[in-house]
Amino acid sequence: MKIIESLTQFTIDLGNFEKQLASCAQSLAACGKVRHSVRGRMGDCGTDIVYIGNTFATAHLEVTAWAIDDIEILNQTRDDWELRLEFMHSKQNSLSARREEESRRGLMVAYKSILFFLRAFHDSAYAVLVELTGGRAGAYPSMYACLTKKKNGPASEVVCQIPGYEPWFLKMRNWRNKIKNGAGLALDGPQTNIGVSFMHITDENALEITNDTIHLRDLIESVRFSSQLLTSIVKWIENDTVPNLEEVSVS
Repeated sequence: MKIIESLTQFTIDLGNFEKQLASCAQSLAACGKVRHSVRGRMGDCGTDIVYIGNTFATAHLEVTAWAIDDIEILNQTRDDWELRLEFMHSKQNSLSARREEESRRGLMVAYKSILFFLRAFHDSAYAVLVELTGGRAGAYPSMYACLTKKKNGPASEVVCQIPGYEPWFLKMRNWRNKIKNGAGLALDGPQTNIGVSFMHITDENALEITNDTIHLRDLIESVRFSSQLLTSIVKWIENDTVPNLEEVSVS
């Protein structure tokens, strides 16, 4: 899976996911095998990914712009330390400093949010697959259970046919669980591709930052796996509606 790690690539893939979501909704409505509440939940969760993805893109742009601005300041004051110190001192309590901090916080919240929306979407997609393959989805569908506890079921067979899906999902789930359990985030460079690292405060009031990072590449990969899951659902519907020629009687 070739990935160009850029905000443009992320936005393109997000748009493709949105189109695939609409196509899948039409196929589900036409096949009539999935309850409206179940397919509606998946549609809502997918729309949430599109919305938070656009919010993330805006936040990423803002933080990157501030980071590049700081580099430019350092370049322009390279030979004048007094000017640099004076400028940095004047910036500390300025409107620009507050806006930069708001942008940083906005990006970290966007990273957190998209992990929750991704997990919700894939759980709801599993519910759709359960009903497509003849079952009835429960109130709390779990893609994790599909991959780890019910691998003999027809729904899990559909999911496991997507190359690389299982390790990606478990990685994404681990990130989401860290956020759910209270882990914080710190921005991680480089300046042109701002990501986040996980951090937490120990009982001794020490700040620990891990090597586990999330960058644009990871979000692009997540959006693509979400699209591939929708593609698998549509293909299952199409294959299920093709008549078995051996069962067709010829009069």
